[in-house]
Amino acid sequence: MKKLLAVLLSVLMIMSCLSVSFGVFAEGESEAEALINKIAKATEEAITEEKDSSGNVTRHTAGYYFSRNIQQMAATVDGDSKNYLRTVIKSYYPEYSQFLVDQGDQAYPDFSAIATYILSQNITGPIGNIQTDNPENLANTFGEATSKDQEVRKNSIASESLGDEALAVFSINPDLVEEVSGNSLKFKDIDIMAGDKVTDSVIPQFTKVYPDFSGFASGFISKADKAGVKMTDCMFKYTDIYINADFDGDDRLMELTLEYTIQASATLTVNGTEMQMMAQSGGRVSYGSFEYFDEDNDFDFAELVKMINEGTANAVQNKAGYYFTKIADDAGNGSIKLDLTENAYETLGTLVDQGQATIFNAIDSFTIAIDNLAGTSITKYEWVCDGENCPVCKNNEVDEKGNIIPCKEGDHDTSAHTKWVCDDTCPVCQQHQDEFGNRIECHNNDWMEQFVRENFSWLSDEEVAAEVAGMKERCTCGEKDADVCTCGMRVAPHNLGIKIGDNNYDVNFLINKGVEALVGKMNEAQTDSLTKVMELGAYNATVPASKDSSKYIEDRYALKETTLSVNDLDVDATPQFSDGKITFYMPSQENPGADSGIGHLTNNFATGDEFSAACAEAVTNKIADSAAGAVVTSRSTGIVYSGEEGPGSPMKVVVGFEEATDENHYGNGKISYLKINYTCSYRYLLAVGTGDILINVAEANFAAYNDSTYDDFNYAEYEKGDADLSQRVTIIDAKLVLKHIAGLEKLNDAQQKISDMDDNNKITVLDAKMILQKIAAEA
Repeated sequence: MKKLLAVLLSVLMIMSCLSVSFGVFAEGESEAEALINKIAKATEEAITEEKDSSGNVTRHTAGYYFSRNIQQMAATVDGDSKNYLRTVIKSYYPEYSQFLVDQGDQAYPDFSAIATYILSQNITGPIGNIQTDNPENLANTFGEATSKDQEVRKNSIASESLGDEALAVFSINPDLVEEVSGNSLKFKDIDIMAGDKVTDSVIPQFTKVYPDFSGFASGFISKADKAGVKMTDCMFKYTDIYINADFDGDDRLMELTLEYTIQASATLTVNGTEMQMMAQSGGRVSYGSFEYFDEDNDFDFAELVKMINEGTANAVQNKAGYYFTKIADDAGNGSIKLDLTENAYETLGTLVDQGQATIFNAIDSFTIAIDNLAGTSITKYEWVCDGENCPVCKNNEVDEKGNIIPCKEGDHDTSAHTKWVCDDTCPVCQQHQDEFGNRIECHNNDWMEQFVRENFSWLSDEEVAAEVAGMKERCTCGEKDADVCTCGMRVAPHNLGIKIGDNNYDVNFLINKGVEALVGKMNEAQTDSLTKVMELGAYNATVPASKDSSKYIEDRYALKETTLSVNDLDVDATPQFSDGKITFYMPSQENPGADSGIGHLTNNFATGDEFSAACAEAVTNKIADSAAGAVVTSRSTGIVYSGEEGPGSPMKVVVGFEEATDENHYGNGKISYLKINYTCSYRYLLAVGTGDILINVAEANFAAYNDSTYDDFNYAEYEKGDADLSQRVTIIDAKLVLKHIAGLEKLNDAQQKISDMDDNNKITVLDAKMILQKIAAEA
């Protein structure tokens, strides 16, 4: 019995020790779980909008900055690799042969480029096109494809900016955690050689773009073996996998970062020669610079866009009536600027040998175009130093022979200015000397008070002030006109000429004449293009309530169900509320499409592609038709939508709601007013010439101002069953409901609400039956 008790006691002691061990392990696991839960809670708070029982937002989403980067692979092979591996690569790995670098009669592999190429082939997710035709292009495009920086605005829908890589609440498996240190989690290595899969790790939870070498190593080793390259002591791991979190004093998330390193090494044996291969890469994904919504000070842009979107949807779906006015005109900066580049001068120099047939078809009507940086004539300018004639340069540096060193543009100030000058005849300065007997200069009079106090210490403050005032009155020093550099740009002489027939012409004369004709043709084409694309002038129409707008107004001018988001607005400009209307701004946009920016707000704008194509067609055709034999090509360089102040300025939008007050800017939610204005500017390059001569024209700018206003809204009242919103319930409404049920027609939200006769939030055959019963009862 005693022996049995002793055994039981021993077992209890062992169990006790095991319990202590398990307790320590559980405590470590608890620490990881605590941090994981803290991250999850903070992440949820940052990205989740909360509402109270009345639907009012009580917590808004935070904004943050996202960055992602995957490093290029750095790889080396120590040993005589040039003679062995280049042959292996050419024979067995032709897909890597473009990364053989020529060096004399040798071609050795660029191992880092090859490894980066292999890395790029194993990256999952949408990363764009990675070029692989040479190492330089690979390096550039790899970085462009795998790196991303994006700002997510607070109180916006993050997926609109980042897609699947928007911040999410991460479900981190604590079993993968190896170590916890402060707010940092270190995860267990992913050993590819041991069969570990990247997809089972924490990495894919953070980013949809990541390298996945799961199962890669065995196939690579097998192929190398067939090529006569033995790979031993192979190591392929994801190491140093960290999640680092940073919190503020309220445990709100300030930064969340994932980092990892990819390491590979092996011993390569080829023909009995051993070489050591090593490669390394890594990645980093970070959500940082969090901005949280300040309920007391921040304007709720999300509420603004929500109310506009809901208000316009309600107006469109309920066939609201309104008055529309459109004004469009030349913004006044549509002039064409033609300049010459150095290349244009060189090209023009060849005209002397070309002859009449090649260059001009008719001197009085055309036509040679100019390029883009120096003026509308062939007059050339160069910097000239006046030397002895310049009051600045003659007192400046000289060379060893005593000659003035010519100045260059920017060396001296050529604008008139003043400087402080101490007058040699000043009675005050001449009477006062320093301890070495040198005359004390005024230096803008700032020395006088100190001088008086040091030399006449017995004077009172009033006497000191009086003495200083007297000194300043007697002082003749002051601001004097400074010497100004008279050097500058001067016309450089030229003797370019061309013989046409029996006459000699100065090229400058011909170019000026050609430019004059060309500018006239381009400005004429500009007017045609602006009229065609922007429809300059006024347009107005009245859309009655309950009527289809297309019968009264073009679809592109009709009110649109807007799809604005916070990302579309200039959040640095706080909206203003005045006279029952809200004024807000949208940032200037370059080459916008119909699915972004201003396209979310209105149908009444030309997309970059449409506008560019129309302008280019009008200009090229116009000039080509008027200059027989000329070759005309055009290339768009961009279209900009901006405010009244010109490119770069924000576009102004004014919106109003029925029953709006100072306390409730959105009134009853119904749109009562919407005004949009913007300037549309287009710039293109035009090349004009004949024969073998083709010179580019640049800085041809079109601009038009647009103002579209929707006003005097009126909303019809619809009774139950009026599915077609005609303000009458007829058999047509019952048929429309049946077509909707059958999938032949689509009722919008407003129509479905009106057609839901039994108010069960469903459109069924019963609703159509009840509409027919209503018609019968009223017959």
